[in-house]
Amino acid sequence: MNWEPSDLFQFCHDTTPIKGSLDEVMAAIDESAVNRAIKIGACNIYHGCVHNMLHEKSEDILRGLYKSASFVVQAIAFKRTAKYIKHQSELRSIVSNDERVIVDTFLDLKNGGTVEFTLMSEILFAWSKKWISENS
Repeated sequence: MNWEPSDLFQFCHDTTPIKGSLDEVMAAIDESAVNRAIKIGACNIYHGCVHNMLHEKSEDILRGLYKSASFVVQAIAFKRTAKYIKHQSELRSIVSNDERVIVDTFLDLKNGGTVEFTLMSEILFAWSKKWISENS
């Protein structure tokens, strides 16, 4: 109950309780928590992209950033539809073209796809920057 509500959003939707329920915790998640999950996620991805493009140049970090971005896309879809889509492959049909590129890239990387470091970094950087600037 003391976690950041924006973190609880993803936790509650992706966790199946073994004992008891998450109903009390789920009640702490409101629209502001979802909005914050999106904003914090986009900001973290932006920062991670900048650092990785300038310093690390790590394919593994880029893969992790796409994974994080896929969670942000889930929150964006929830904000728009009030439905949590658990499986990334199902998100494709309800998100914008920009977000579909993020989901498709994540799924490709998850399935062993090749990293095109510069292109993929620039796409993710531009997407996160757009989310930050348009939703501040």
